[in-house]
Amino acid sequence: MSSYVNIRVLTPMFLCGNNKNKTELRAPSIKGVMRYWWRSAFCEKNIDLLIKKESELFGSQNVKSPFSIKIAESKIKQGRYDMLPYSRPQKKWDSRFNALMPETHFKIIVKARDEGIYQKIISSLELSFLLGGLGKRSRRGF
Repeated sequence: MSSYVNIRVLTPMFLCGNNKNKTELRAPSIKGVMRYWWRSAFCEKNIDLLIKKESELFGSQNVKSPFSIKIAESKIKQGRYDMLPYSRPQKKWDSRFNALMPETHFKIIVKARDEGIYQKIISSLELSFLLGGLGKRSRRGF
């Protein structure tokens, strides 16, 4: 199974990889957010069962993930944006950082081994983007 998921950025996304001065949107970041929100939503008291189910869906050191995510380059708009959502009377430092700008559009390619895994991944992706976000400040005012 394979499909595209269209994504539109609503607020600035402060993302970077190895180079802190370059904005970088990476598939492992998306997969990490998905794993985090899946764990939160699964609500399992039995930790062994939680780990087993999580590795079946997302993979582990011993088990390969049954799905892959890639980012198809689209209309990526980059720029500098003020990281603080409020104004400061005295600007002693520049709080503007590189970011993916609002109204950026990109596609995520999701590939899965079977229909059941595919549906779980799409649900997890949707849950992740509804409840959380990517990058710095994704939960603090942006």
